[in-house]
Amino acid sequence: MKNLPHILTVLLLIIISAVSCARNNDSNSSKIVLSGEITNGHRIIYLDDLKGEIQLFVNRGDYVKFISSKNSSKLSIPDLAVTIKISDSIERSQVIKMKESGSYTLLYDEIQGTINVSDYNNRNYQELSVADAMKLLKNENPILLDVRTIGEYKQGHIDSALLIPVQELQFRLKEIESHKNDPLLIYCRSGNRSTVASKMLIENSFNKVYNLRYGIKDWIKQGGKVVK
Repeated sequence: MKNLPHILTVLLLIIISAVSCARNNDSNSSKIVLSGEITNGHRIIYLDDLKGEIQLFVNRGDYVKFISSKNSSKLSIPDLAVTIKISDSIERSQVIKMKESGSYTLLYDEIQGTINVSDYNNRNYQELSVADAMKLLKNENPILLDVRTIGEYKQGHIDSALLIPVQELQFRLKEIESHKNDPLLIYCRSGNRSTVASKMLIENSFNKVYNLRYGIKDWIKQGGKVVK
């Protein structure tokens, strides 16, 4: 019985260590590494780099291009009604827009896998409804960024919006880098390109990024004004 306190102490240390390891494992398992890399507003995924069963992770709103040295290869995502021929060139590769969150079966030649589409989540990022975006514009006077094409912008844009197409954003960050600590509201047509742009800005140390969830299409539908 003299050794009982020592035994209890050892058991307590073992339990604490086990709990700590379990927490660390849970934390590590919750960290998802996104597939590919962002280039000119597109998520580029190189299929030649993948081994075994394909497990891909992207964000909702991503514009994805698949690249392979095997030009005759085909890729399909049946649930999204997608079937494309794979190219070895980024320029010639077809774009797949990831509109909705979920897990989808992916077929690449004879290989089956899964592409997992998740909502973007970051402490410096927030999606806003039209009503919340209007409140933000009224109360905080954010920098307003339109990431559509110049043609779309000319057809109608929110007043005072700065146009930087998402494909050019990577190379034009200097135009807005003085606003890294200011609220910045981004929009596109439907909320997909603006999600990509939001991630790019946060990765470049912008701290208060807001995304108009369903884009200017919903802005107009909810009675928001546009100018030409």
